[in-house]
Amino acid sequence: MNKTRHPNVRTGNDPVIDEANKVIITPKTISRRALVKAALVAGGLVPIAGLFRQSVAYGDSPPLDPGEQTARSLNYVTKSTKADAYCGNCSQYQGKAGDAMGPCAIFPGKSVAAAGWCSGWAKKLPA
Repeated sequence: MNKTRHPNVRTGNDPVIDEANKVIITPKTISRRALVKAALVAGGLVPIAGLFRQSVAYGDSPPLDPGEQTARSLNYVTKSTKADAYCGNCSQYQGKAGDAMGPCAIFPGKSVAAAGWCSGWAKKLPA
């Protein structure tokens, strides 16, 4: 069976010069090994990119309004009445020590007051 091919398509590894468009078309072959290496590198970079995205996203997160549905259901307040229980020493608080506001795992995309409290509070274990 005789197959008709486009004049610029060749089966070899030689570059093809397309005179009409003045470009050189080079065939690109990729080995299975190169494909697996590229996939492993890309897979390793995805979690790293997620860390940058998370830190940027929380850097500009708006403060949590105590009147929001989730905040009300967890009795969130911006100033804790308990001396030893506040957001700054909670295991869910993801802000840095000394910051007035920081992200919380319970309220994604929102910042909570380090001096605040909610019923989801759990003491942070020493590192």
